[in-house]
Amino acid sequence: MHKIIVVEDHPDFREILSEEINDHPDLECIGTFGAAPGALDAMESGLSADIIVLDIGLPSMSGLEALPKFRTQAPDAKVMILTISENRSKVMEALSLGAHGYILKTDPMERILAGLINITRGEAPMSPAIAAMVLGAFRQVPSSESILTAREVEVLSDLADGQSRKEVAITRSISINTVHNHVRSIYEKLQVHNLSSAIKKASSGGLI
Repeated sequence: MHKIIVVEDHPDFREILSEEINDHPDLECIGTFGAAPGALDAMESGLSADIIVLDIGLPSMSGLEALPKFRTQAPDAKVMILTISENRSKVMEALSLGAHGYILKTDPMERILAGLINITRGEAPMSPAIAAMVLGAFRQVPSSESILTAREVEVLSDLADGQSRKEVAITRSISINTVHNHVRSIYEKLQVHNLSSAIKKASSGGLI
């Protein structure tokens, strides 16, 4: 039985999803939350899940801001994004932050539940439209420098302009921890170990 936490701010959809999960013989919803801080607090207090179903458009803390916190707090849990957003930059950012799957709420419930099962098998479930988008993005930009998300490019550009990480957080209306996560992801993708090298490589690749 795979234990699941649902973080979804729409109460009707949250209730329907939790009921569908509990009706599945291999799945159990052990907690539902309308915002990420409540789920994080519950997990800090000992609530443990195999899968975290996470919406992006959440109050007080977006799913993209919460995702690295969940990954840190529960490194063994799988995070499946379940959202209405098909925005390319958000999709790529979610995946770069460690999401294990990306499913749209408009998909049939059968596909959503199948995605939950598949994610426990080490697969990366995605809605067909999202999978096509991701594949298309990599076909269009095959170089390693070009896989930076739009937000990562913004953060790196701000840093290249001389802003501190704290100033970037204020400029982009994100948390300082999110900035740190973006910088770490940028270093990994560009295969560099410091800011000056990242700026140099991104500049030579025409990213900033």
